[in-house]
Amino acid sequence: MRRWAAFLLTLALLALSGCGVFGGNDAAPGLLETAAGLSAPRAVAEADGETIGSRSYLYWLGRNCAYLAEALTAQGREVQWNQGTQGETLGDAAKSAALRTAALYALLPKLAEEAGVTWEDADAAAIREARQAKIESLGGEDAWASHLARWGLSEADAEAFARCHRLYARLLEKSRTEGSAAYLSPEDIAAYAEKQGLRTVALLAVADSAQAEAIRTELAAGADLPAAFAAKAEAVSVWPTQTVTLGLDEALPEAVSQAAKALTPGQLSAVVTAEGQCFLLLGRELDREAAAQALFDQRLNARAEQAEIQLLAAYEDIDPGKFYPALTAAQAALDAAGGQSGALPAGSGASSAAGSAGAGSSAPE
Repeated sequence: MRRWAAFLLTLALLALSGCGVFGGNDAAPGLLETAAGLSAPRAVAEADGETIGSRSYLYWLGRNCAYLAEALTAQGREVQWNQGTQGETLGDAAKSAALRTAALYALLPKLAEEAGVTWEDADAAAIREARQAKIESLGGEDAWASHLARWGLSEADAEAFARCHRLYARLLEKSRTEGSAAYLSPEDIAAYAEKQGLRTVALLAVADSAQAEAIRTELAAGADLPAAFAAKAEAVSVWPTQTVTLGLDEALPEAVSQAAKALTPGQLSAVVTAEGQCFLLLGRELDREAAAQALFDQRLNARAEQAEIQLLAAYEDIDPGKFYPALTAAQAALDAAGGQSGALPAGSGASSAAGSAGAGSSAPE
């Protein structure tokens, strides 16, 4: 279960790459509260005195459950929320990870204040732009409303998420600003990268070993190896990315990963065959901005881990084994009705998520 917890933490930090009270002004239960068996939005915990509301917590619990269910199903394994190992069930892992993420979101305004981050007109403008971009990517206002409704979120909830996204971005900027109390020095980043074994490599992959060998011979004999490698990867590679930082980005086949770790910047690898493909790798200088963000995320998460958490009665009553099936059933009803909230049972609260779009926010993914 610790393995799943690590994956869920990564998922949460990627989402921060949305702050206010989620569902705080709603008297009736929304889709999430109804799925959890709660009669109304309420506080489920506190983190250093900051309230963690049911809307934020249940959103993350739903996302975590979905991630775990999809991963297990893809492996051909049965999803059993009440079973696990090392004294922790799958449901426990989802709940604790959701609590850590919701705590982080609840603490962001305090962390921003401590770092001297003040809300500016540019922040509000950035939220409006992000919201509009999201609406356009989804296909319009109706699709936006359906997107929110599917997760039981109101416009106010989306606004709260968006403010958290923006505060995260501002804090990250502070960490890259020399002179800031949160500044991550080159020495900090280098030490972190060394401890984590971070390495950046360029890569390309083709299906045929003879082609790979020919490409290697051509590259080794040419000038400006980095530029030539990038051009060749763009032209022929079947791998979805061209640059990877080991330890941060997508997992590579084990043989490829081991070959990458042995490279120094500017060094070209031999052809490595793995999973039916033939890889060539080129050592690169460490992607320091990616490493800096990873270190920033680690420290931010450590701050949330150190928070004093007080669990309230509502938290103990939430059972992922009941919540997630109820949530997916409600989402299926919305999907079947084309995202129309009227398809849900009375009291589901989804109509609040499909209200007029005017708060200036971006929705969570």
